[in-house]
Amino acid sequence: ADMPFVLDSKGPAVSYTIDPVAEYNGSCLNFHIADPVAPPVINDMVFTCNGIELDISQDNGFCNIGHGTVHIQLDWIWTLRKHLIDVKNGEQLPLTISGITDAAGNRLDPYIINIPVDKASDKRPPSFLNKNTPANAYVWNPSLISVDQVFTRHQNVTTETVETPEGRVLQFRGDEKGAAYLQRKFDSPFWDTEKYPFLAISFRTIANPHLKHPYRLSFYDANRRNRGKKESVTLDLMDPEHQKFITGNISTESGVWNDLIINVRDFLRTLTDDNKSFSVSFITCYLCAKNKESISQLRSFSILSPWTDKDKLNYVAYDLSGIASRQWQGGYVENTVTPISVKPVAADPDWMRIQFIDGAGNKTETDMIPLLPALGK
Repeated sequence: ADMPFVLDSKGPAVSYTIDPVAEYNGSCLNFHIADPVAPPVINDMVFTCNGIELDISQDNGFCNIGHGTVHIQLDWIWTLRKHLIDVKNGEQLPLTISGITDAAGNRLDPYIINIPVDKASDKRPPSFLNKNTPANAYVWNPSLISVDQVFTRHQNVTTETVETPEGRVLQFRGDEKGAAYLQRKFDSPFWDTEKYPFLAISFRTIANPHLKHPYRLSFYDANRRNRGKKESVTLDLMDPEHQKFITGNISTESGVWNDLIINVRDFLRTLTDDNKSFSVSFITCYLCAKNKESISQLRSFSILSPWTDKDKLNYVAYDLSGIASRQWQGGYVENTVTPISVKPVAADPDWMRIQFIDGAGNKTETDMIPLLPALGK
């Protein structure tokens, strides 16, 4: 028979581990409470650090309650971020948990976890809390490090993530088997270019010998069978007539970024002589030649409608080593950015280039935020 709670005089068993994880800022604290007789009670638990109470409700982790068990996972770097500022490498940060009790009323003494702080081994860039996709984005990738972030198919190219001074980017090269391209399929609802007229893209050539027809984007019409139109319309980024729909300079010079905002709506209207909605089912990007020596990099790809004052971007950052820099070319980056209200920099008016650096010098990817041009009717 089960022991009545009144006869249970032994408090819960407590243990913890500090574990590496892919999420958060690379580490979490797993705290376990177990009592096979009287279930643990968490109502009176209080977490403190150096005598200051912590608001655990704002942590990014979770709490699982089972049969006689409680498992709490803490994103301790976030929760203790203010305390970490004054902690030197090799020191410990005390996390005290009070009020650990079971249903029989057995209460443990305050439980202290001394968390070792190893800032010297910090190789991870800052992390962001609740980084969001704005409401005006159909596709949102202000930074891009892997092909699967955007593209549903890639043909005759090999891809990898590489480090650059601007942070990690997607790199790809031809494999000599045929036309090299990256392709994105849009499931229903398709890309409505009347609703989302702009494509913001940033790419460059690293090595591109023998590239006869550089930089083409093909848009496939989802409604072509109903409207009797050809299957696709191709934007040649080197064509002066097509460049009228592009904000930004285009270069095939090695190492020079092409930071472009393309008015896809007006381009398709002009090329198809049709002001009706153009629904795109595929976009195919030809940004490198098929030979193996042809190397290109892509660092952002977003599809948007014009910004409004309701469109906000969250940039709440944290890191084991603290945040040393949170800048764009126009200055400090606030926790909340409203792109339509940003005052452009005269020398670089079309983009916000946002990058965070931690106290160990680790850099985030550069977020390319397009400051979209005016859109006619």
